[in-house]
Amino acid sequence: MQIERDASGSVIAHWKSEQIKKLKVPILSKTIQIKIADLVHKSHRACQKAKALLEKAKREVEELIEKKQ
Repeated sequence: MQIERDASGSVIAHWKSEQIKKLKVPILSKTIQIKIADLVHKSHRACQKAKALLEKAKREVEELIEKKQ
């Protein structure tokens, strides 16, 4: 919301360096930081698992196609 409020420009919004320096960044508690990190790790693992499953499915489909030929 800070960026939307301060951004200027017609087609591409620009943020001046002085505005960036004034940006307020909240510091989250250690507990929340750990929860976020855990969620990010779970997300990465789920992505890797999804990619592996997709590759497995592709191989199985290719094998089925080759057997029919």
